[in-house]
Amino acid sequence: MNQDKLEFIVTPSTLETSRYCLINCSATNSLPDWEGIDLHSPTASKLSCVLDENEPWDSYDQVVEKLIGEQDYLSQLGGYPKWVQGEETPTDGDGNPMKLLFQIDSEDNAGLMWGDVGLIYVFYDESSEKIEFTLQCH
Repeated sequence: MNQDKLEFIVTPSTLETSRYCLINCSATNSLPDWEGIDLHSPTASKLSCVLDENEPWDSYDQVVEKLIGEQDYLSQLGGYPKWVQGEETPTDGDGNPMKLLFQIDSEDNAGLMWGDVGLIYVFYDESSEKIEFTLQCH
């Protein structure tokens, strides 16, 4: 760990609390967004280009919807991130995509608002124990 990069944040004297809201958990499947497909599966990208040379993202999105249904913004543990503004998966020291640990969507009922109706994304690299945090807003 590089001691020069450590920053300690002073705990505020008062902390806001979120309102209670019911959380329902269910298993779901996820696949990468079109913009990140090359990062995770260059073969899927090439096949989509063969299926529709002019709009390959459309053929990819159609296949994804048939396989797992429409992907929507949500809070989730693991899987692939659903990006608000485009692919930003961080990479490890070897250039490989880091794993999504979780993403948390803005939730009006809980009083959680990340920027302008955004999502926070937290990634983890097991080998270096590095954690990356990203925020994207609409």
